[in-house]
Amino acid sequence: MVLPVPSDGLFTIDFNQPVHGKVEISVYNLVGQEIYRDEIHVSKPGSYLVDISRHSKGVYSVRVNATSMANSTEISRSFLMIVE
Repeated sequence: MVLPVPSDGLFTIDFNQPVHGKVEISVYNLVGQEIYRDEIHVSKPGSYLVDISRHSKGVYSVRVNATSMANSTEISRSFLMIVE
């Protein structure tokens, strides 16, 4: 889940399901350019703050890809984020 929508450029990604492994977070503008990327390691449910406030107002695509270390399962989610 990504909150809040719309955003001022600061938003939180909540990991409600247990993910134990590598998580890649990418944000793209509408032209498809990657404007933000981070890789974190998650071992329990929690949240992660993303800051794209230095970028223009608009609509962005947020992609979260997680790879479980336990069984190499990949989970991918995409969201739209409105920055006002």
